Amino acid sequence: MRTYNLDDFLINFNDWIDNFKLKRNSSYFSVKQNQRKSSLYGLCDMVYNLVIPNQIENYIKTNHDLERDKWIDNIQIYA
Repeated sequence: MRTYNLDDFLINFNDWIDNFKLKRNSSYFSVKQNQRKSSLYGLCDMVYNLVIPNQIENYIKTNHDLERDKWIDNIQIYA
């Protein structure tokens, strides 16, 4: 099994994720960068994008105003 060094990618990863975050609330994400409307796809896409490189816990820890439970609640609102 091959392994890859993702250090260069991860340096800018949180900034890229933040481009999809609604400024008014850090637990809402849009599907397009710098958009003002949250969407279920945007919320779930960010979870997926953070889980793949195993960075979701790191992202939550470095964003003190982001609460895991609030993020989950926002996803379930659409269900």
